[in-house]
Amino acid sequence: MVDGKVMDANGKTAIQWVKVWNRGTEKFTYTDHRGEFKAFAELGDTLTFSLTNFHTKTVVLSSLPEEPWTVYLEFDAIELPEVYVMETNENTTIQLDGVNPNQGIQLGNVAIAATEDYRPGVSMAGPISFFSKSERQKRKFLEAEQIKASQQGYLEAIHSDSLRTELITVFSLNRQKFDSLLIEFNAANQHHQFRNMEKERVEKMLFYFLNDAVKE
Repeated sequence: MVDGKVMDANGKTAIQWVKVWNRGTEKFTYTDHRGEFKAFAELGDTLTFSLTNFHTKTVVLSSLPEEPWTVYLEFDAIELPEVYVMETNENTTIQLDGVNPNQGIQLGNVAIAATEDYRPGVSMAGPISFFSKSERQKRKFLEAEQIKASQQGYLEAIHSDSLRTELITVFSLNRQKFDSLLIEFNAANQHHQFRNMEKERVEKMLFYFLNDAVKE
């Protein structure tokens, strides 16, 4: 058993929901809200740490740490971070144990009262599953997948090795300068996130952006 914690590259913020996968046993776990994890691993095992928007890190256990182990992940600034859209829900009421539903409670409120025969009861505005942490996580995951699907053209363009090589050559850039300008390109287009854009359109936008940038 290996105890550890996953932090950002600067060591300032713990990262939750990082997948910790033992490639030998094919067993995995996730970091908790404090970035901590417990993984079943032995000497010589290979552990992979992965999370969207962070560079995946693979470590071979050449020795078992005596103290809790800290793993650092670097943020992937090249790919746009996912944006979660807060869920909306119609005002529906679930009545439990005979409580009068006409008490004027708002979505998310809980009213505790007694029924006509003096039995305790609870009335909650909104489906119970709406308040479940796991259900919220499922909704966020599905929404993130939908956003990623809408950015397919963008993702194909920025991950194209041939396009990157061509642009570096045309504008006489090194890889570090290209990556820096790509981050600026992403930031300049945060308002639409490249959703539902064809790959060719994204390539043209990037070309014109670099063309303007190198002239300055």
